[in-house]
Amino acid sequence: MPNRDIFGVHNAYSSNSNQKLSNESPFLKKWSGVFNDFKEIEEVIIISGQPSNHKNKSHFLINGLARAMSAKVRFQTNNKQTLITWIIFNDTSKEYGQDPKLLQAYKEKAKKLLINVIEVSNVNKIINYVNEKDGNDTRKKCLIAGLYYIGHATPGELRPGYQGDNDKDLDPSDFNSNAFTTAAYINLVGGCRTDVEDWFEDSVAKDFAEILTEESKIYSSDVRVEYSGGIVNDEQLVKPNKGHIKERKGELTP
Repeated sequence: MPNRDIFGVHNAYSSNSNQKLSNESPFLKKWSGVFNDFKEIEEVIIISGQPSNHKNKSHFLINGLARAMSAKVRFQTNNKQTLITWIIFNDTSKEYGQDPKLLQAYKEKAKKLLINVIEVSNVNKIINYVNEKDGNDTRKKCLIAGLYYIGHATPGELRPGYQGDNDKDLDPSDFNSNAFTTAAYINLVGGCRTDVEDWFEDSVAKDFAEILTEESKIYSSDVRVEYSGGIVNDEQLVKPNKGHIKERKGELTP
């Protein structure tokens, strides 16, 4: 069983501003001098979906920030600098979107922790950021070492905009394989049944495996996960429905 950090998230490694999506990140500009002192720059992306029909509107925010905080520690090594980016989906609707006051509060918390925040309202912006980062070959210079998903999901689909007007599948097959490191860490436990296939679709975990190399690891859930309030770790997410955390490797040969 893999090691876990203080949030109970699988640890596959041993060892600022808030912004809308833009062509050039002010965060990277500010810290480019610091990053240049390191041999290599990598990025970890946390995706929080909008709450939709959840009565508690903070579930995906508090757990998204918790994963971002743990990633800052887990992915830091002596010869690499890791940029943590938290993508928050919000269609701004009163019915399904993020609560404005809660969202602002969590943005401010992330800013203090030097976590880069990007707010998006459709899945295409997530896909573009994963594949291209800020454009001008910036993704080639900063590969993705880890990706977490905290949000609504159905068998075979990630649904960060669940129930809203922009409720579309965030399909891993739309991600470029070369945007990720050869030993990427993917955590999908925060979405329901991410290891379960649909009648006509493979599971989300399987879709990720098909674009990642065999040194990569993907963790997923085989049941509906339960957000009981506050920070919940991976085991707590699957336990109420007697589920399991599934692990699989990427399928591509480096």
